[in-house]
Amino acid sequence: MQKNIVQFYDDVTGEPINADDLEVIEFSVGNMLYRLDLSEESARDFHAHMDEYISKAQRVGRGRGRKPAARTPGGAGETRKIRQWAANNGYTVSDRGRIPAEIVAAYEAAN
Repeated sequence: MQKNIVQFYDDVTGEPINADDLEVIEFSVGNMLYRLDLSEESARDFHAHMDEYISKAQRVGRGRGRKPAARTPGGAGETRKIRQWAANNGYTVSDRGRIPAEIVAAYEAAN
């Protein structure tokens, strides 16, 4: 028997991340797309710094044709609840990364 274990690491701190606490952030600067795997704490720090710039920026589109993902309120604990609620209510949601905005909105409307 073989068991493969995947361990995520925070790209900023280098510390291991529990999969439930992982937030994948993609962003674009100067025609380059970047991706970060971050712990809940690093993601909160990233958003806090970026929110200042985003509030002053001009929105020019959604990028790459995808619907924007909602920032999940309440952090990792809330993320787990939303994923469980989505699975129990017929939604398909991945085990990691951002939860689609429409699922977060449906969860909030139901609660």
